[in-house]
Amino acid sequence: MPTTTRAVTIRLLGRADASRLAMLSARVGTETLADWTERLARSDSLVVGAEIDGRLVGYAAGDVRRSFGRPSPTGLIDAFAVDLERRGHGLGRDLAAALMDRLRGRGADRVITLVPLHDRELDPFFRDLGFRDEPVICLGRAL
Repeated sequence: MPTTTRAVTIRLLGRADASRLAMLSARVGTETLADWTERLARSDSLVVGAEIDGRLVGYAAGDVRRSFGRPSPTGLIDAFAVDLERRGHGLGRDLAAALMDRLRGRGADRVITLVPLHDRELDPFFRDLGFRDEPVICLGRAL
């Protein structure tokens, strides 16, 4: 069921929303139409969007995984963006809350996200929501 606050509607997004997500991502994110089409086709993916007057102005996406060395499912937020003109008004908080509620509904008892080192926007945003450093290290390599 969509929730409406401050003339903002936050709802679960589906396949029909892929092109709108790609247009917003072109301005504030990195995901392409192909990325969104693939994500929205997966049954385990959750994507919530914020709309104002029918215009998509933000999104939060993730899923629930049994990994990260934990015995119980963990929610992972792996895509998050708010239109530049809409930042600073609580929209990101509303999106995060909506996604975390859905992750909890799928069995997650903890949520994590990855934030680039020295990110001056996402790092303080997620810390303000109660996110803290986890006892894991992100390791990677080129393939």
